[in-house]
Amino acid sequence: IFLFGPPGTGKTHLATAMMRAFIEQGRDCQYVTVPELFMRIKRSFDVPHPSGEDDLLMNYSAPILILDDLGVGPVTDWVCQMIHLILDKRDRHLKPTLLISNLSLDRIAMLFGDPIASRIAGMCRSGRLEGEDRRLQGPRPTVEASQK
Repeated sequence: IFLFGPPGTGKTHLATAMMRAFIEQGRDCQYVTVPELFMRIKRSFDVPHPSGEDDLLMNYSAPILILDDLGVGPVTDWVCQMIHLILDKRDRHLKPTLLISNLSLDRIAMLFGDPIASRIAGMCRSGRLEGEDRRLQGPRPTVEASQK
């Protein structure tokens, strides 16, 4: 599943509800944000390890994987390569993947390239969540500057 739409429309909320349902059904499910995943992979470079990235990517081979915030942070060649490796491997092994992004497939194609957008389109059903940013609705706390 590929969920996309503006910030604050409930994409992550829906994904975590789905994760809870999977876990209640006894299914193994893992959630990680894409920026956190890349941070962990980069940290693995500091530890001498024969297969570094490969070992870390194996940690994200859960039967069901939720990747949140696709497109947050800089999109480098290395980031594109890692996303492609993860999606390609999960697709080849028929492992369910839930991708969450503020970006449409067209925008993902512009940032990550057509092959990644095509892979997402081929392996996922897409759903756009629309609406106002729920985090910005309602009364907002105000902070007054203290006077000394």
